[in-house]
Formats: sequence, structure tokens, C-alpha cells
Amino acid sequence: MRSSVFCTVLLSVAILAGCGRRAEETVQAPPPPPPSAWVQADSAKVADELLGEMVKRPWVGEFKERTGRVPKVALGAFSDRSKGDVDLALHRGELARALAAGGVVQVLDTTEGADFLLKGAVGSNDGTDGEIPVKRYQIDLTLVDAKTGDVATPSLSIEKQKDDRALPATPAPAP
Repeated sequence: MRSSVFCTVLLSVAILAGCGRRAEETVQAPPPPPPSAWVQADSAKVADELLGEMVKRPWVGEFKERTGRVPKVALGAFSDRSKGDVDLALHRGELARALAAGGVVQVLDTTEGADFLLKGAVGSNDGTDGEIPVKRYQIDLTLVDAKTGDVATPSLSIEKQKDDRALPATPAPAP
């Protein structure tokens, strides 16, 4: 009897302790990237701008006239001279999306069977604009013939500069 009372009391204490309120752990969101950080929107904008220009060049029409079909393009090697400042996988994905959105070429997931390879490099460096710290990004793209390695169209390059000044707060919409 004594042991059953002891077990009942011990069980009650354990239940009460388990039902007590626990302090909720607050999970803090990671801090937002600085305004100068390269983000997905930057990759998308640059990809749209560069590849929009690339598919307007005569290489597409010349290939269609010669073969009677649209060219097959695959993403080739990209070098990262940004020391990790640019997410290369994300950037390659945006390039593939922008290239396919043009509708004038067939984009391949593999270089096997490709007529052309889109190669490139991304880079970044820190600098200043007056006294304002800035980060400069350089994106270079080259389209080469997959069989010969010859450059198919002049290379494209774009430079973007972003600074770390705080962006002005957007006013809240009126109720």
C-alpha cells in the first residue's frame, strides 16, 4: 500500500511537471542581407538583360538557315571570381530560365547533344564611390560552338554596382 501511494504521488508530480508551461523558444530570423548583397532578383535581371541581347544577335537566324532547326544550347562552365558573393547555382538557373523564355533556342540540361555552350564568369570586388562603400559585380557570358569551341557571337558583359546605404523606408499604405 505504501509503495502504491508513493507511486501515485510520483506519477502525479511527473504529470504536473509535464503539463507545466514551457517557455517558447523564439526563433529569430536571419538578418536581411546588406543592400549590396547579390540576390535572386539581381541574377534574374542580369540574365534577362544579357540573354535578351544575345538571342537578338544573328547567330540564331544563321543557325536556323543552315540547319533548318532551332539551336540547342546548354550551360557550360562558369568560373566564380566572386569568392562566393554570387550564388553560382542560382545564377545558372536564372540564365537557363531566361534563355528558355526567349523561345528561339532549345535549352538542354546536359551538354551532350548541344550545338552551343553558354560559358561565363562572375566576379565581385569591394570599392568605394566617394566615401560610400560599394560592391561591384561583373558578369561575362560567351557563347561557343560545342563542337569546335569557336566563339559563336561576341561576348557580353555587364557590370552592376550596389552600395550599402540604407534604402528609404516604404510608407505604409493608408487604411
